[in-house]
Amino acid sequence: MWRIIAYTLLSLIFASCTSDEHAKKVLRFAHFWTEPAQQTIIDSLISQFEYSHRDIVIEQIPLQWHDGRMKLLLAHSSSQKPDITHIGIEWAQEYISSNIFASIKVDTSSIPKEFLQTVLGNNGEVYCMPWTMNTRALVLTHELAQYKDVKTWEQLLQTHVPGAIFGINATEKHSVMKKVLPILWSKGSIICTKLPISETCDDSLIYGLELLTQLKNRGLIEQSRILDQYLIKGTIRATLTGQWILPQLQRIPHTIVPRIPGISGASILSGDCLGISNHTQYPQEAIAFTRYLTSYTQTKQMCLSISDAGFPAHVNAFTDIDLVLDKDRKAYLEQCRISKILPSPSYFLDAEEIIEDCIMQYLYGTLDAKGCRETMKRRLYSLEQAQKKGS
Repeated sequence: MWRIIAYTLLSLIFASCTSDEHAKKVLRFAHFWTEPAQQTIIDSLISQFEYSHRDIVIEQIPLQWHDGRMKLLLAHSSSQKPDITHIGIEWAQEYISSNIFASIKVDTSSIPKEFLQTVLGNNGEVYCMPWTMNTRALVLTHELAQYKDVKTWEQLLQTHVPGAIFGINATEKHSVMKKVLPILWSKGSIICTKLPISETCDDSLIYGLELLTQLKNRGLIEQSRILDQYLIKGTIRATLTGQWILPQLQRIPHTIVPRIPGISGASILSGDCLGISNHTQYPQEAIAFTRYLTSYTQTKQMCLSISDAGFPAHVNAFTDIDLVLDKDRKAYLEQCRISKILPSPSYFLDAEEIIEDCIMQYLYGTLDAKGCRETMKRRLYSLEQAQKKGS
């Protein structure tokens, strides 16, 4: 008799568990926050969401920036599409124009104006939810840390500090433009500030390239992570880099310049956003998760916990006292305020590849300044014409 009762109870428990498991809705979340510290925060946020939404399970799809674009495009053309996708803000229009994302009802007054146009479709609806924003600032260390108010590049170039001064980013997808364009802009270039991009390759670009040569002559060309290491060690004393450098700077003399020297003062305003797949089986649950992750409270906590997350892509960030208590973080936020978000046509990533390739050919001597400008303009024009024919 007891065996029958026990068997019945076990059967009921098993059936209940099975029923619960089948009732859960699985959302596939593709994201790039996969380095250990980042992943820990994402895991924590997901656990909190799942605890308050017992019928939802978040299945993570980890990605890396160097090959993430291709993996995402393949994933969105497969039968196992992500429900929520994390992308760089510069990629938004490619995904929106390809009808990958569904529109999201959102209070647009909370979105910084620099981001808003980038996430809108032709119908004026929002298709990506801005998440974080960041920039690259000029960081000075060791002997150059004394320069608290750098107005011109000449102030650094004319210093008598021995050895290499400046670090220039070597070939590295999605990094070269963010590190080099602000230097070109500082001499009056308008490269990649409006559409069509080919028309921004005017003669002013040559002045920026000449400055790049001057910096190269007093510096080193290396990968981003190596330049950061050189900056800390004193192998170089200046470079454009992101907020991820902040923890390492605490041990050495340093200054973060809140405005790029020269005419423009602007750096590139970048960031992250989330899009919801048009094909998700659970649109309401996907919206709930997206709103949860991008809420100001959650994003602020994430940004305070992860040095390289930047700031919430929300208008409140610019007046939040918690974000400017630290002078270094404050300098980055001030640079964000005057920085420019790049145009985001559907062909942006292909244009980025052309610009980065031409700049590296110039830096390594394959092209001179005039040849770099002409080659860049020609290749971008061909890309734009091909896009017109395909549209």
